[in-house]
Amino acid sequence: MSSQEWVAYLDESQQRSHYFVGAALAPEDVWQEIASRLAALRSSIASTYGIPADIEFHGNPLMNGKDGWEPLRGRHREVANTYLRALTTLDGLESPHLLFYGVDVQRLNARYKYPMSPHEVCMDHLLERIDDFARSQGLGQVMVVADQSSQEKQLQDRFARNQRLGTVGYRRSRLEQIKALEFRSSADTDGLQIVDLALYLRQRAFHVPQEKHPQGPSKPGKTPGKDQSANEALGSMATMKTATPEGWLC
Repeated sequence: MSSQEWVAYLDESQQRSHYFVGAALAPEDVWQEIASRLAALRSSIASTYGIPADIEFHGNPLMNGKDGWEPLRGRHREVANTYLRALTTLDGLESPHLLFYGVDVQRLNARYKYPMSPHEVCMDHLLERIDDFARSQGLGQVMVVADQSSQEKQLQDRFARNQRLGTVGYRRSRLEQIKALEFRSSADTDGLQIVDLALYLRQRAFHVPQEKHPQGPSKPGKTPGKDQSANEALGSMATMKTATPEGWLC
């Protein structure tokens, strides 16, 4: 059994008709090291770009220059570099381990007469995988932390029901390796920010290859634009270590 308490930070996202969830698992001392590295990065970008010193690292605001990231709006190379620097705070660490799940909402609704919500489907499977991973690695019980939201009571009630009666489906589990489900502010929780960055990239990697953007003919001697360079840099970040293969549920 691990001597360190492990913590799993969760995030969720919906884009178009697809719903995604992700988790990042690591022992407490690793999360403390990541927090220290992110603090140093905040200080660096605050002095370089005029970003607020307490900035939150979130994929969508960072990519779109909002919620404090306005000084980087339109500066595609700087955005990609900052994103890369945030995720490379994980370099050299054996964890966190990452888990991702997704569901096609339209297919889910078409497949079942009375379908569960995409949130319930993905979250149940994600918690089952966290439970399995903790058991297989001898980690003891894992603390699970999610971002504060209006769904906290609903999530707590479902988690309590699953621990009492078991999850629904062929992988039925009472989630005995999960100690508790807590909710914290992402503004004060670096683990939630890390999983948000990772999940945003996974979601982006899923959608972007499927989208074809019309492009005009290249001008003679024209080099690849900043958008292309940024996309290539971000694409190279999308491959990260996962605890188990990614799941596509429906």
